[in-house]
Amino acid sequence: MPCGFPFHWDRYDNPRISYKSYEFREQFCVADQSSRIQQATFVYTSPDPYARGGKRMMTWRIYLPARESELYRDAPKKVSVAHVEVDEMVMETSLGIDLTTNPRIMLEALALSLELGMLVTIEVASSRTLKLYPARRNIHYGPGEILFVTTDCSGRSEVACVFD
Repeated sequence: MPCGFPFHWDRYDNPRISYKSYEFREQFCVADQSSRIQQATFVYTSPDPYARGGKRMMTWRIYLPARESELYRDAPKKVSVAHVEVDEMVMETSLGIDLTTNPRIMLEALALSLELGMLVTIEVASSRTLKLYPARRNIHYGPGEILFVTTDCSGRSEVACVFD
């Protein structure tokens, strides 16, 4: 993991957190019959400063090499296995400070996305949030708490968990 994850350190002059897009690779051992080494690519994309309308999201993804790409030339070379988004406005809250100082928040969100195969959006709960995502599965939360909201491929969203 790079210094400053989920962001990275800008190495010019005084080291400081940079919000510029970046990527890095991590190797890991695959627990299959061959016990081979795979390389995962972690990609952070900063919000488009010229985007119009809607929320400006910071995005983290993890990509793995696609197995089919070895067999077929036209197949994608990598596949996204985890996807987490954070609204840029969150950085102006206490959660934004937590994100820059505690990599565990992003790592847990990426792990949840990988496990469920869904987009995870990190949000700060508000009174509006309670109406958007009513309590399900015995998940209770109040304004100010950090939520991991999952969205499936059909666009349905629900609170998956509350970050401790």
